[in-house]
Amino acid sequence: IASGYRIVGVKPLPHDAAVTEGITIISECIMYTVAGSLIIYEYSRNEAKNALKAKVAAEKEAIFRADLDRKFSELQSMHSKLSERLDVIESRLQKIQTNQSIEPIVKPPPAMSWLSRWHPFSSGGKMESHHHNKAFNVETERVIEPPKS
Repeated sequence: IASGYRIVGVKPLPHDAAVTEGITIISECIMYTVAGSLIIYEYSRNEAKNALKAKVAAEKEAIFRADLDRKFSELQSMHSKLSERLDVIESRLQKIQTNQSIEPIVKPPPAMSWLSRWHPFSSGGKMESHHHNKAFNVETERVIEPPKS
């Protein structure tokens, strides 16, 4: 019937042997299916953990970079302020070396109200100004005592 091929028949199995072979094949299929499913489940769970770790690491990196940028901008600001101060000091030094008159760094204290000069408990209720003959340094924002004579 088939051109050049010989038909081979299937040898019949006894019923008990067929049932045993069928059960073996079905049980192996179930075992391999469960094992494959567990492997896929563990793989996906591991990938989810790795993704979470990567996200946490990226967030930490972003926080670190933001902090680093903030500190860098603070340093740049401090550098520019110090450069300005250095320029002032160098110009004052140049004026001193050329014997030119220079404006004083120390300026008088700001005007005080009558209430801030009045100390009822320390001076017996008298109004006193505690800042006469004193100077106020604008850069350090402190009152400078006059030299003792």
